[in-house]
Amino acid sequence: MRVVARRLRALGLRVRLVREPDFEVPAGTVLSIRPTGLVRPGTFITLTVARASGRHSDGHGHGDNGHGQGDGNGNGNGNGKD
Repeated sequence: MRVVARRLRALGLRVRLVREPDFEVPAGTVLSIRPTGLVRPGTFITLTVARASGRHSDGHGHGDNGHGQGDGNGNGNGNGKD
């Protein structure tokens, strides 16, 4: 993120940072840049970057690898006459 912000500033652009939690990538990873395309010098560019969440402050995710907690009993109430 610092490298990207530095390069944008070197081009005469103004940088605004927005931090969002993201468990899939390391903190500081650039998630998006807006606007895109040609812009005039002095334009604000918004960098959305991943931030560490308080729940995962060590930087290591602890997902369940797709092992949800559903009971899978299939007891729906549909009548099957679609």
